[in-house]
Formats: sequence, C-alpha cells, structure tokens
Amino acid sequence: MAARPIPAGPISLMELVRGTPLGKYCDEHHLPIADRLQLFIQVCQAIEHAHQKGIIHRDIKPSNILVTQHDQVAVPKVNRLRHREGDAGPADRRHRS
Repeated sequence: MAARPIPAGPISLMELVRGTPLGKYCDEHHLPIADRLQLFIQVCQAIEHAHQKGIIHRDIKPSNILVTQHDQVAVPKVNRLRHREGDAGPADRRHRS
C-alpha cells in the first residue's frame, strides 16, 4: 500500500472511545433520576471543556454520548466538530462547494 500525503491545514485527532450510548446505558442499568442527572452533569462538563478549547460539537444527542466501562461519559464524533472564531476546520471544509 502506498503512503498518502498528510493533508495541509489543521487536523483533529482523538482516542478511540468504547462505550454504550447514554440512553441505552441508563435503561439497561435502570438508573434512577439522581444517577441520570449525575451523568448529565458529566456531559455538561465535557461540553464546557470543549467550548473552552474553542471546539463546538454540533451534533449532541444521547446516541453520540457514550458511557465507558468506568461509568464516565465521553462525547466523541469528530466529523461534526467545528472550531470557533472563523476556522471551519477540516470537517466543515469537505461539505463546502
């Protein structure tokens, strides 16, 4: 297999996150409201952290929020990320004509 050149411009990398979608996790574990709210607080903190770094997710929904085996939430799905302040980022550039 031939090597491909590295694309010019900014790229986003992230770790592989294994987990269960939030809604499915809550239902399978029969979580009471208090525990669901604790997970929701983690989601809000993760999104706030991304926003502080200038990253906007643009596709937040329960199926895009994962709960890991250590009961931590993760908000993956890089292809919808967008950097704030005018930088469309590589994901948005693909969709423009």
